[in-house]
Order: sequence, then C-alpha cells, then structure tokens
Amino acid sequence: MAEPSPVQPRVDWSDQLVDRLVELIEQVRSATTGPLLKVARAIVYGIIVVGLGLMLVTLLIIALVRLLDQLPGGVWLPYLILGGVFTLVGLILWTQRSASSS
Repeated sequence: MAEPSPVQPRVDWSDQLVDRLVELIEQVRSATTGPLLKVARAIVYGIIVVGLGLMLVTLLIIALVRLLDQLPGGVWLPYLILGGVFTLVGLILWTQRSASSS
C-alpha cells in the first residue's frame, strides 16, 4: 500500500502580506520614534537640570549672604563683597563675549 503524501500547508498570501506590512511598520516606527524619544528625554532632563541648577545657585547665594552677615561691620559688608564678586564675574564674561555681526 502506498503511503499518503504529507499534506502541504496552504500558503495564504493575505497572511504574508499582513506580516510584511507589520514588519515594515515596525521598522519605520523604530527608525522615527527611537530618535524622537531620545530628543524628548534630553529636553525634559535638560529642563530639570537647569531648574535644579538655578535653585542651587539661589540657595548658595542666600547661604553666602547669611554667612558673610556674621562678619563684624554691619549688613552692608556682605552686599559690598558679593556686589564686587558679581561685578568681576560680569566683567570677565563681558570681555569674553563674541562680537556682534552688525
């Protein structure tokens, strides 16, 4: 007796088309959304870091004023010292600026 031939699975072209379409969509999504997510994360983390940095600088200036206020000579002395420091920093930054194009 002859053995029955194995049944060939029927190839469904619609399943293949859908699989290829899904693969294509996943490739496009990974190529576009991945870099976009990295940029969005960088922007969000950058805003957080800038905000925390500004708060830290503000708190350090307040602490420095309170620390300098302990010096004898009145409250004008911390303001004079910090005013001089900020003026020097401003002058240094002003000399390092780039010339305008106009």
